[in-house]
Amino acid sequence: TDCPVWPYLLYYIDNIEKHLHPNAKITKNEQRVIINGFLSNLSSRIMTASKNVLFTEKKFFEETTLGTEIGTDSYFKIVGENKDYLSDILKAYPELDRVLTKIADNFIEQTTTFILHFSEDRAELAIFSNTINKDSLVTCEVSNGETHNGSKAVCILTFSNDKKVVYKPRNLLLETAASDLLLSLSRKAGKDYLAWKIPSYLVKAEHGWSEHTPQKPAESEEEVITYFKRAGFLLGYCTIFTASDITSDNLIANGSSPIPIDLETIFYNTLN
Repeated sequence: TDCPVWPYLLYYIDNIEKHLHPNAKITKNEQRVIINGFLSNLSSRIMTASKNVLFTEKKFFEETTLGTEIGTDSYFKIVGENKDYLSDILKAYPELDRVLTKIADNFIEQTTTFILHFSEDRAELAIFSNTINKDSLVTCEVSNGETHNGSKAVCILTFSNDKKVVYKPRNLLLETAASDLLLSLSRKAGKDYLAWKIPSYLVKAEHGWSEHTPQKPAESEEEVITYFKRAGFLLGYCTIFTASDITSDNLIANGSSPIPIDLETIFYNTLN
């Protein structure tokens, strides 16, 4: 890797298997896919957390040593060849070590928790996602969206039959209830709302699984018209129940269906 703070990735790799729960029964390949997914995201988060320090150091290096600007990749190559670089920068910015270690520890905890949940739910998940045992796990895509709350992250799993399912590290009971209410009300609103795609959920105590509903363009003018009719219905629904957090990140455009996620805010939102 060209990441100047790569030893924190090595720290994660060295510790992850030691922390795996003994009851987690998954194949070595599934374990590899999951760890690779979290490791890739950890690299991104470590770089994001280090960015201000690294860019500041890069600017100092350009002004005091080179007298000219260089590209980020070239700078990382130079510091990567300096074996004392990491220890020097951590001495200069001692808080950076604490932050990066905490992020790596969070990822160890979240990875082991996810592997245990995946293992425990495997049979139910096969039915929910319409997969069978021979449909092996191909990719585990860890979201960059949430960097707080102990680095908990949404994960999108892809199986060998191209089926996808979404893991959410929180209880989905309220989100399921809010989605069911929207579906129930919309079905009474006329034929334009009958085929509105709302994801189904598999609810667990501390986490849950959601049907994967990807972004998909409308294929006709009629689908566009239907989409905005449903968007208007959704706006009314969110207004009446004072839902919040329906941002662009939490609204998926899937053909003629505007698909809201994180609808549980209707149960606890307070308008300012």
